Amino acid sequence: MIHGVNCTGEVWGRMAGQFRDIGWRVETPTFRPQLRVRADPSAELLKLKLADYVEDMEAAARRLEAETGRPPVIFGHSMGGLIAQKLAERGVARAVVLLTPTAPSGLQPKRSLAPRFTFANILYSPQSETRAHKFWRIGFSWGILNCVPLSRHAGIYANTCYESGLVYRDLFHREMDTQRISHIDEARIGVPVLTIGAARDRAIHIDMQRRVAEKYKRVGDYLEYANNAHWIVDEPGTERVIADIAVWLNAKVAQ
Repeated sequence: MIHGVNCTGEVWGRMAGQFRDIGWRVETPTFRPQLRVRADPSAELLKLKLADYVEDMEAAARRLEAETGRPPVIFGHSMGGLIAQKLAERGVARAVVLLTPTAPSGLQPKRSLAPRFTFANILYSPQSETRAHKFWRIGFSWGILNCVPLSRHAGIYANTCYESGLVYRDLFHREMDTQRISHIDEARIGVPVLTIGAARDRAIHIDMQRRVAEKYKRVGDYLEYANNAHWIVDEPGTERVIADIAVWLNAKVAQ
């Protein structure tokens, strides 16, 4: 299970626990935890790029395949969903589950001010690629946690960590990423893909999530949840999402 930007593997606590209970082995790694810290990040963090996370997760997937004899099922949330798509393209996944995923290059976004407000402190930061960034509190609560009870916002925000400006550059200004991590050739993906859309998502517009599902329709399925938002991994209604994913996995790969 691959987490999103500014987050850690802890975001998967609810889903990981449920899938372990029904018999799955679950791994929830955190990208470079020695560098991606909650406060006072070191200058070394600023060297990290999106490609580093892909390489780390590919290595982890190959280790699991060497240990178990099968490629892993890969979940990805938000930015983790983009990384999961890349791993599927590279042939290291048995199946892929994309939860409110960051879209690959080539899909035209619907115009919306909501994502810009959510990420405003990063998008409008001067020389942003040279800095470490964390979500601003208002944008995080409004754009990421809008379906999570307000009483939980402070606790979730406290677990966010700093991210390299180069990672955000690779996500927001993809023409500058010479390794073209966000470019995905869907013809190279032959494993089952499940895309999970959340209609109340303010960070990634639902229209974009539908377009991701359309990209993989040859091998994929799509489920959309009208009352969920970007934090679909742990908000009211997540139990239903978990149950639906489990049914899909049973049909596609568990046997």
